[in-house]
This record gives sequence, C-alpha cells and structure tokens, in this order.
Amino acid sequence: MSSNPLAFLGGPGPSRPGPVRPQAAAKTVSRARAWWPGVPLDNHANSLNLLRLVFAATVIVAHSFYTGGFGHGPMPGGYNVGGWAVGGFFIISGYLITASRNSHKLGGFLARRIARIYPAFVVNLLIVALVLSPINYHWAHHSLKHFWTTATTPLMYVFGNLRLQLVSYNVAGTPLKVPYPSAWNGSMWTLWYEFTCYLIIGIGLTFTCLRRFQKTFVVVVFLLSIAANWHPAHLATYFGAGSYLPQLLQLTPWFFGGAILYEFRSKLRYNFPCAVLCAAAGTALIAWRPAPEWGTFLSAPLWGYVIMWLAMVLPMPKIIGTQDISYGIYIYGFPVQQVLAMAHVQSHGYFPYMLASLLCTIPCAIASWVIVEKPAMAWVRERKAYPRLHHDATPSRHLRPQPLPATPPRPTGADTPAPAPDQSPAPHRGSDGPPPAAPGTKVAQ
Repeated sequence: MSSNPLAFLGGPGPSRPGPVRPQAAAKTVSRARAWWPGVPLDNHANSLNLLRLVFAATVIVAHSFYTGGFGHGPMPGGYNVGGWAVGGFFIISGYLITASRNSHKLGGFLARRIARIYPAFVVNLLIVALVLSPINYHWAHHSLKHFWTTATTPLMYVFGNLRLQLVSYNVAGTPLKVPYPSAWNGSMWTLWYEFTCYLIIGIGLTFTCLRRFQKTFVVVVFLLSIAANWHPAHLATYFGAGSYLPQLLQLTPWFFGGAILYEFRSKLRYNFPCAVLCAAAGTALIAWRPAPEWGTFLSAPLWGYVIMWLAMVLPMPKIIGTQDISYGIYIYGFPVQQVLAMAHVQSHGYFPYMLASLLCTIPCAIASWVIVEKPAMAWVRERKAYPRLHHDATPSRHLRPQPLPATPPRPTGADTPAPAPDQSPAPHRGSDGPPPAAPGTKVAQ
C-alpha cells in the first residue's frame, strides 16, 4: 500500500532531502524578478490553478449569504464578491483559452473544451435530479408521491438544461424549506456564457483574415462588447435573445480582457509597481460609473495584469498545479450549501455555515475530478484525430519533451505529432450570487 496519502490523486510522493534542483532555483529567481524589474508570464511555472481555486472558494463565500439567509453580503463596487470572482475566472479563461486556440485546430479545440466542461456538468444535473431533489422532496412532504410528475419534473430538469443554458433551477419545486428555495444551482448559469466566448474565439480565428490580424480582432471584440452595453436590452429585441444577451455582454469584456493580455504577452513584463498602478487605475475606473458602467468593463485588462502578476509571485503546491478541482468546487458548491441548509447548519451563524460549505464541497470536487473530469480529458487527448498545431505558442504547463524514436518513422507526407496534454483551465467558474431570476440582485461582472 502506498505511503503517500495523495497517491489516488496522482500527487507527488513523500519528499526526500536533496540538493536544490535548477528548475526550482529558476522559479525562485523568476518570482523575485516579478517584484522588480519584471518578468513575462511563465507558461510552465505559474499559480493560475491556485488563483482559480481561490476564485471558486470566493463564490462559495458569496453564496453563503444567500443560501444561509444572511442577506446579500458585502457589495464592493455595487457587486458582491462572487461577481468579482466571476470576472477573475473569465480573465484567466480568456488568456488560456486563446492560447489553446492557437495550439489546436478548431475541431481539437472544441473537443477539449467540451470534454473539460460537459461531462461533469451532466453528472451534476443527474445527481441533483435523481439524488438530492428526491431526498429534499421526501424530507418536505414525507412522501415521494407526485415527485416525478410535478413541474419541473426530474427529466425536464436534466433534458431542459443539457444545452448548458440553464432554463430550470428547481426539480419538482425543490429545494423546499430552505432560506433560498427553488434553486439547486445558482452558479452553473455562467457556463453557457463562457462557452459562447469559446465559440467566438474559436470560430473567429478560423478565418485566415482574422487570424492574420489576431490582435486587432481581439481588441475590437473587447471594445464592441463594451459599447454594446450602452443599451443591451434594445439589442436583444433584434437578436431575440431575451435576457441572455445582456448577461453575455456583461461577461464578454472580462474574457476578452484576458485574451488581450495573451495577444500582447511578448511585450508585457509583470512587476510590482505596475501591478499597483493597474490596481489603482482599475479602482478609479470602477468608481467612474456612467450609465452603462463602461469604467468597470474597461478595467478588465488592468485587473488581468494584477492577476497575472499574482500568478508569478504566489507559490503553489504541486498537488494544486496537477489536480485542478476548481471546476468541481464551482459546480458543487451551491448544491452542497442547499443540503447543509436542510440540516439547519446556517442556524449556527454565517461563518460556521460558510466553512462547512467549503469543507463539504472539497470531497465532491475531488470525486468529480478523479472520476469524471480527468478521464474525460485524457480520452480526448488520446484521440489522434485532434493533433496539436505546429506553432504551439503557449506550451502546456506540464508538457515535457518526448524522446526521439530509436528508428526514423516512415514518411507519411505530413507531420502529425501525437496530441499533448491539454492544461487549459476550467471555466469557472464562479457566480455573482443567486440565479439571474433572483430579485434585487445584479448580474456578475
């Protein structure tokens, strides 16, 4: 039996004393230079996984106010802290998803994105519909009579939400007798908007004319998404998107703010003085609140700079770098909080309830990563139909050079390298609070 308690995660074994490795020394030097004079973002050694995990935890912290019946919590800049966590998630996704699109053809890019999001999403729907909702219904009614026929029925909940675009948040009226009823997952509504951003960057860069002017394309989409916020409801009357278009336009600037940082990565150096200036300028833009709140959206690249700088200076445990449970934290946080509300854990106060929510969500996230997410991504990576492009501008974080074959391969007329591991991030991932229909709340930025 392995002596490593994290062996089932594929984590590192027990540490052994020894000399400092050159790679570890290089990371220390890069971390020091990130304070001054500055360094570019190291695609092999950064703490973006750690920051995604922090953002996911922040979403649970924000949702604990709603699901525990403690109000809406702090609202810095007019949005709760979960809303700002959503912005951070979209910035990181914008950077890394743009890098992934430049590393893969459109088919491979979409296959990897679907494998990262969709299987765990479907499993979450099934667990809510077939496990959690009948438990709550029986707990509230002392019977399962009419459970399968009461709208929204379990089958309607699963099949109606399969498009990622959530149309139902309750199953047969459940959850019942909780402070925030009739909503099993107030987080997953952002997935559809993030995947739409994937399609914009994926399909847009398929056209040769746009790829030739890729920097211009990304900047133009960023500025257009901000300008469209002048009157999104008016645009929705032309596109027939209802409330979905305004929410998409509020989230798109954050994604393409991260994409801009990727496009200009060769010219950017991250250091502490510039991070402070960007934070100050971003705060000033947020404080400037004209009617469409353009300042908040314009600040996205500035806060992206701060996030990337933090990714260079913060140390990250190796287990977090190789095992990304942030997506599981995101999609299971809200259902876990509703189950804890059924047990009246919130009666002990906000902080015990919030801490219990975090601790109980972690095992669910680990199970989702080990059983669903990691195998799904591995299956796609093994498909030879989705090779990487030759000009891999952003190598995978854990990509290692492969040894040359003992004998030269037979000429095939085309160089088709084997697919390499995809280390693009989970979409998080986060939410700005309750579902869009919740009264008195704002859509996440």
